[in-house]
This record gives sequence, C-alpha cells and structure tokens, in this order.
Amino acid sequence: MVASSTTVGADEPNQPRCNPFGTRYLTDESRVWEHNAWDNVDWSEEMKKDAHRVIETQKQQAVDASKAEELIGNPEKQWDAFYSQHNNNFFKDRRWLLKEFPELDMKNYAE
Repeated sequence: MVASSTTVGADEPNQPRCNPFGTRYLTDESRVWEHNAWDNVDWSEEMKKDAHRVIETQKQQAVDASKAEELIGNPEKQWDAFYSQHNNNFFKDRRWLLKEFPELDMKNYAE
C-alpha cells in the first residue's frame, strides 16, 4: 500500500528531494503515445524470434549462482559502483527514475 505522502525520496515528510513529476506533462489526451519511452509496440514474428535467440544465448553464458546472489542482494552497492565510474558520462542522474516513476521509491510505501 502506498503511503499518503507527497514526497518522492525525501527523508522527512513533505520535503521532496526532487520534482516528482519531472518535466513532461500530458496536456493533450490524444497524444498520450507520442512522447514517451514505453510506447505500446507490436512486435513482428522476426522481432520475437530475435528476442528468443538473444535470451537463449544469454542462458548459455549465465552468471554463476553465487555471483547472481551477490549482484541481486545488494543493488544499491552495484549502482554506487556504476555511478562512481560513470558519473560524468551518464546521460541521466539516477534520481530521474524517481521523477518519472515515483512508485519505485520504497520510502513511499508503508513498512
């Protein structure tokens, strides 16, 4: 259940760390699919086959279980390492996710 707070990633209630709405506003309902990265795209059979081929290739080179557990078990450590190496070269600050997808911020959920 989502907490009744207007904050996005803030440590204190009602003190937003960033603008929760980003900079994109839908002002014309008829243009809902024109300017976002999650457009509804119908895949062709060729695209589906290519995706399955890539997945099968990845399965053949799977990460061993202990490494996978390490990577999945501490994602913030992985992101910190990534951003410490790519801080100036990456196109979006990771806080962008909270602007566009506030539901991802676990601080907005009841414990």
